[in-house]
Amino acid sequence: MNRRNVKKVSLSISLIFILVAFWVGITPQTVAATSTKPILIGHLHPFTGPFAMFGTACATGIEVAIEEINQAGGVLGRPFKVINRDTKISPSVGLREAKDLVISKKVDFLMGNISSGVALAISGYAKQAKVIYVVTGSRSTKITEDKGHRYVFRIGADEFARVSSVAQLAAKKWGDKNKKIVMINPDYGYGHACAKYFEEEYGKCVPGIEIVYSGWPKLGTADFTPYISKLLASDAQLLFHSLYGGDYLTFVKQAVPAGVYKKFHVVGASCGGTETVCNMTKEDPAPIGEILSDEFPYWAIKNPKAKEVAAAFMDKAGTNYASYESCLGYTTVYALKEAIEAVGAVDTEKIVDYLEGRKIDTPVGKVLVRAIDHQSLWPPFAGTMAFTDDHPWPHIVDVWYPEPIEKAYHSPEYVEQLRKSQ
Repeated sequence: MNRRNVKKVSLSISLIFILVAFWVGITPQTVAATSTKPILIGHLHPFTGPFAMFGTACATGIEVAIEEINQAGGVLGRPFKVINRDTKISPSVGLREAKDLVISKKVDFLMGNISSGVALAISGYAKQAKVIYVVTGSRSTKITEDKGHRYVFRIGADEFARVSSVAQLAAKKWGDKNKKIVMINPDYGYGHACAKYFEEEYGKCVPGIEIVYSGWPKLGTADFTPYISKLLASDAQLLFHSLYGGDYLTFVKQAVPAGVYKKFHVVGASCGGTETVCNMTKEDPAPIGEILSDEFPYWAIKNPKAKEVAAAFMDKAGTNYASYESCLGYTTVYALKEAIEAVGAVDTEKIVDYLEGRKIDTPVGKVLVRAIDHQSLWPPFAGTMAFTDDHPWPHIVDVWYPEPIEKAYHSPEYVEQLRKSQ
């Protein structure tokens, strides 16, 4: 063979090796591991209006997580990127924005929300589009129970867990003297469910309770005076409510001067979160003595990671408090990171399979994501609102939650039976 033929053969062999290497290099898993294309998260939350504090807080946690992950090299060599969208706490707006994020922006995941009505609308679309949607702030049990599906998850407690924990704590503290109850709850699915759950759960601990009045204000109510008058006219000893965000702040400002917090032992389904009460001072009307729930009382959590991330959230947001929504947003991003790395690709079906029944790392410790309903068994911390020297805003003290944690949630058997009855 002459020199020219040798060169041709060598060139051919080289080309074959190049083609083989190229072919191996374009397998889906390797592309996922080497591409610099961002992994896109579509974050849906209110960023305007009386509930904007939740969207802002969740965005803070997401940003902190993304910065940490990207500075460490990303996920399989790819950076995370978030696109924030304002739902304006409207199901139609939230659905429109979710569709645009998936269809136009090609996001890989959806997450967020505080309104359960908005979350249910987005969840229905996520099921149709087969895109993972991780709910954070929205509490409705319907999202993961009767309306649950393969592509929806919740990082954070649901409404039953939060109501169950405050109901059990109220029964421990006041149950023997508090059998007549008044209620005030927002007039939509979340509020009605919370009222039902409290009556059931408190009633289990305190037999013979009586609901003597129930008020149902619309979201965004500016004047609670008519409801407060009816509360004060009753002979009840305990007030339960599920107001939150701006509605809760408005209620407190009007209820404290009217004497509501002197007449009743008050129990709230949530609203102990610092993003809601952060502007209250000792000189302001404040819900002192009220039993409330907060999913991230970092000052009372033993896991050192809690205070570490709380400091990061405060630094990022420039605040003197850290929000539970920040914690849930942060945890969600890290859960997605873990799943992507474990399956080796941004593969929706494999990620769903990985997360089902998985214990994920969180700032509050290991948390199980149940396989049957994709509900995380997040501790529904409860306590009594007070001022201390440690913080300038009121917060829950004597923090507690039901243990084992399964006692705070509907059982898998309940969920299975509920779905069969649909």
